[in-house]
Amino acid sequence: MIQTPVLHPIQTYSALKSKDFEFFYRGSVQITQNNLVIRRTSDNSIVYDKTINTFQHKHTVDANTLVNGTEYMARIRVGDVNNNWSDFSDWIVFYCYSEPILTITSIIDGVINNQNPLITATYEQAEGDQLQSYRFLLYDNLDNLLITYNEKYGLPIEQQIENLQNNKVYKIELRTLSVHGMQFSSGLIPFVAQYIEPKFASAVNLRNLKDRASIEVACHLIQIIGEVGGGSISYEDNDWINLLNGYVYFQEGFYVENDFTLKLWCKQIPVNSVFLKMIGRRGNIILKYQDDEIHLYKYVYDTVPYHIFSQKIYPTNDDVVYICIQHKDNYCNVFAKVVD
Repeated sequence: MIQTPVLHPIQTYSALKSKDFEFFYRGSVQITQNNLVIRRTSDNSIVYDKTINTFQHKHTVDANTLVNGTEYMARIRVGDVNNNWSDFSDWIVFYCYSEPILTITSIIDGVINNQNPLITATYEQAEGDQLQSYRFLLYDNLDNLLITYNEKYGLPIEQQIENLQNNKVYKIELRTLSVHGMQFSSGLIPFVAQYIEPKFASAVNLRNLKDRASIEVACHLIQIIGEVGGGSISYEDNDWINLLNGYVYFQEGFYVENDFTLKLWCKQIPVNSVFLKMIGRRGNIILKYQDDEIHLYKYVYDTVPYHIFSQKIYPTNDDVVYICIQHKDNYCNVFAKVVD
């Protein structure tokens, strides 16, 4: 009597590739062959029935034998040199699906222009096998694992990464798990972190003023370099930038989704039009001056989760308007007043 083998669980795989169906056998009889049978579960028809001669505890199904997007079940039996056979193992259900296409969308030409980037990716699968969970892994240039990030579920696919060193090469990997159990990896994708590195990076210096029983606090803010985006601008009194005929944009050193405080000093704010727009990876924040108020609109994926506005202000063309925007835990506050 030949002991019945136990077929191992079969992980979802692409039928375009070959697959080893492995089994467990601890009988006393030396086995020299095995017979694998596969049925399509939708109609219970046999799509594969093959015997191979081998001492190994596995049966290899060649590429393109099965069809992707299909559920199957398999069982196996083993035989000896005299053509004596064991009973079949229990049926094991498994799936064949095409491998997904994973694209890291936040890496442009191998470069990330941010010290603390939000890594984003897309997931596409031909037969509609949906994403169940994913995980990012960060490596150094020698493929040494630096950080394994927590597993996340569903869409969007994104991961906040912090404290990348300037001009250093890293590698990022995205691993996914589908609803039908296909595990897949993007492979290690190299990139270089390149960003403007100011002389003072928001350093705070404290000095004890013992004679005054107080502490002096000196803070060096991050310098963010702006560029002319269109039209023409001019500088006035070495203090003001005239944007009536153009605009500037800033794309380094500032991350809209993070917590921040933004302070502006303005003159001659245009009425009923957008005068400030902050563009994030998941949405935008815009400012308008209307109804004698500064209105803030926050858009997330083209929807407006909320809209707030400041107290009323009545500036003349020569008045300076001070505006303060605070963003914390995805909520905003806006304050405005006319200053001397």
